[in-house]
Amino acid sequence: MTVPPIDAISVIVRNADNAVLHRRPFRDVVANLLENKVWMIAGFDPPIIAHSVSMQVEVPREVILREYVYRPYVEREHTTREKVLRRDKHLCAYCGEHADTWDHVMPQSRGGGNTWFNCVAACGPCNWDKGDLTPEEAGIRLLWEPYRPAWA
Repeated sequence: MTVPPIDAISVIVRNADNAVLHRRPFRDVVANLLENKVWMIAGFDPPIIAHSVSMQVEVPREVILREYVYRPYVEREHTTREKVLRRDKHLCAYCGEHADTWDHVMPQSRGGGNTWFNCVAACGPCNWDKGDLTPEEAGIRLLWEPYRPAWA
């Protein structure tokens, strides 16, 4: 078995309630291991040992925090094509014709997300013409601004 470079190993970090918080590179987790802020709950088979000048540390696959870290609840917007079409009454936001799909005003490839304020209903031709551009770059304008409906 070939051992991956230490920089390529990521460790699953769990909160004290066992919920997964995130993945971190081993180099970020090793200090927490040495300061006893986390416990190793799973390792590699066979074990991978990281060596330094003065010590050796087994590389964990998963660690758990010794103390609970409070994370506030953040409501996530669950915008879907069906919800956007319902909000826009199946009318294209670019030409006003019947819409059968949706479009991201700021393209996803440029960081635009699936939010109420970035998605509009669109007909196939307008969506195709706009492509991976903003409305300004494509030379078209929105007939109305996207909004979050009261029922969402």
